[in-house]
Amino acid sequence: MALVAVVGVLVAFQFQQGGVPYGRLTSRFDSGPWWGIEATAEQRRLLDDLAGDLQAQSRPDDALLIFCEGCGYYL
Repeated sequence: MALVAVVGVLVAFQFQQGGVPYGRLTSRFDSGPWWGIEATAEQRRLLDDLAGDLQAQSRPDDALLIFCEGCGYYL
């Protein structure tokens, strides 16, 4: 019986990614840090807005800062 439950869970997870059904993933990133990732239209807008905001705030002499203690801006 436990084997049936495990197989059922594995089959169910084949039809979604990150809690989102594959059918809703309509946009694929073609470049940048999220290259190759598929996202919903809403997630794509949010990440495009974030990229635009970062670009507007950046200056030519800015340096890359990597903060290893926390999570990045993930989908």
